[in-house]
Amino acid sequence: MKRILGIDFGSARIGLAISDPLHVIASPLCTVKGSKNPGRAAATVAEELTKRHLDIGLILIGLPLLLKGIEAERAKEVRLFAQALETETHISIQFFDERFTSVQAERSMKEAQLTRKERSAYVDSISCTILLQSYLDLQSLKEQS
Repeated sequence: MKRILGIDFGSARIGLAISDPLHVIASPLCTVKGSKNPGRAAATVAEELTKRHLDIGLILIGLPLLLKGIEAERAKEVRLFAQALETETHISIQFFDERFTSVQAERSMKEAQLTRKERSAYVDSISCTILLQSYLDLQSLKEQS
């Protein structure tokens, strides 16, 4: 089975996470430099995937939603990035609600007693891992129903 790549998009940093081949476990992959230019950010992610020789079947991108469930202003940037990335990679893209992933990541890193500097270095890839694991768990529940 091809793996699923999770992406937590940001203009400063882009967190990446990867599923195992069976789509059960999400693991942090890395954090790459972001860009305000969606095409440049997409090219950076595509280069990382090429460099790592990953067999990706789906890209899951966190979509920023407000508490009401409607798209936040930043969702436009995320959608532009997604379009550019799909053009770069020719891999199907899905969006998934990213509400609270950064909060969960911060909380778990504080519990692990990481310093503020350590937390800022890992928050994007940890948030992305939480996002991807939530998606994998939801898909597993749907399959069991």
